[in-house]
Amino acid sequence: MAQAERARIAFVGPRSASSTHYRSFKEIIPTDVQIDFYGLELAGQSLFDLRGKKDTIIQRAAELAETHRWQAAVFSGAAGEVLNAG
Repeated sequence: MAQAERARIAFVGPRSASSTHYRSFKEIIPTDVQIDFYGLELAGQSLFDLRGKKDTIIQRAAELAETHRWQAAVFSGAAGEVLNAG
């Protein structure tokens, strides 16, 4: 019997993809799901660095989604939304 293809999902956040924050996610990912962690590298020492970058976040997320052809994506956005109201 042919092996089913794994679902490919992205988790895109404003910081580095190597952030320790993502380690906790890996423990709950089903074996038939591949999650690609991508960091937009837009927040340095502080999430306040995201102020005024909403258009950049949207553009970069759209480009990544098109390039990698994910089946689904999670875009971490709380800080970006709070700092870029409207």
